[in-house]
Amino acid sequence: MVNLRTIAESDLDRIVELCQDPIISEMTLNVPYPYTYEHARYFYDHIVLNTNSKQYAIYLDDKTELIGVIGINFNQTKDWEAEIGYWMGKDYRNHGYMTEALKLIIQICFEEFNLIRVYATHNPTNLASGKVMLKAGMLYEGTLRANVRKGSEYIDSPLYSIINSIL
Repeated sequence: MVNLRTIAESDLDRIVELCQDPIISEMTLNVPYPYTYEHARYFYDHIVLNTNSKQYAIYLDDKTELIGVIGINFNQTKDWEAEIGYWMGKDYRNHGYMTEALKLIIQICFEEFNLIRVYATHNPTNLASGKVMLKAGMLYEGTLRANVRKGSEYIDSPLYSIINSIL
């Protein structure tokens, strides 16, 4: 069973350890590789502690050790909407953990933050991420062409969303 908790400063070494997997950088749009402690420190100081987002450590019931990260990035112009982003450590993929974590974060978005719409995108080469979004109840809306710049490349973003069922 998967749970979420606030990311602590003591998680930084574990984040660095897990992000040594180049696949995380390849499949996400903003995790650099190689990943250094300075990257983790920046993430903590500027993203985790930022009031415009809420980041969570993903962990398994039997341990509190971080196995991945999932976050809510609040839209500053649409207070009813937020974007979700996530990554999972190599040894924890393909076990359904990310689908569980995404379902939990969607619930948090709707129940704690009273959001109406939650959306997420993924690297188009990361088909597994799209499957996670569908399994968590999100619907494919379309693809935003040349939506993200990674290095010198412009990447399309398949877009998924879910609307709060209380509407």
